[in-house]
Amino acid sequence: MGTVLDMAACKSKPHAALSEQKSSQAHSVNSKAPDSPDEKSCRVLAQRFYDCRVSLNVDMFCSNSLKGSRASEEAIKAQEEECRIASLYRNAEKLNLNKVLSQKLLHYQQREDAVQAKDPEDPGLDFDPYLNTQDPSPRFVVDDVRVDGNRCDAIVHGYDEGKQREEVMPELSKAGNSWVIENFHYKIDYNDGKPPQNDDLIHMIREYIREVKQ
Repeated sequence: MGTVLDMAACKSKPHAALSEQKSSQAHSVNSKAPDSPDEKSCRVLAQRFYDCRVSLNVDMFCSNSLKGSRASEEAIKAQEEECRIASLYRNAEKLNLNKVLSQKLLHYQQREDAVQAKDPEDPGLDFDPYLNTQDPSPRFVVDDVRVDGNRCDAIVHGYDEGKQREEVMPELSKAGNSWVIENFHYKIDYNDGKPPQNDDLIHMIREYIREVKQ
C-alpha cells in the first residue's frame, strides 16, 4: 500500500485559501446550525487531511496527457478539467501521518505493508483506503461531522464534474486539544446510530494479514 511513507514526509506551509474554500463548500451542503467548537476543529483537521491526500495525487491527474492521442475531445476536456481542479491542491498543507493517524491504525498499516512486501505481485488492499477508491475524484469535501463526547465521525465525499462519487467516513478521537484519525468506515448508515461492524479499514487489514477470518 505504501500509504504511511507517502504522507509521513510531507511538510509545507498551509494553503489558507483552499481551506477556506473547502469550509465554505462544506457548510453550503448542510443547512444545520453552525458547528460547535469540537465540530469545527474536527472538520478542519479532516479537511486538511483530505486536501493533503489529494495534493499527492495531482501528478496522477495531470500526467500522461491525452492530447495527441486517439482519445475523444470529450475525454481530453474531462482530463484537463480534473487537472485544473486537482492542481488547486498542489500547495495544500502537508501533514505528518505519525501525528494525524492513531498508533493502532499506523501499526496495522505497517503490518499490511510488511506482508505485501513479501510478494511483489500481491496488490494488498488494492485501493486507496483514505479515499475509498482506485480512481479518485479531483476534489474531496468534509460535508458533515458528528461529535459524541471525544469521538467525531466525518462524512466525506469525492466530487467529479459536480457529481458525488466516493463516500468514506474517517472516525476521529480527541487527544488533548487535537484530533487523531482512528479508523476509516466505508458503509455509512446512521439509522441505528452507529456505523456497521466489520466494514472498516482496520478490520479489512486484519483479514488481509489473516489475524481474523474472512
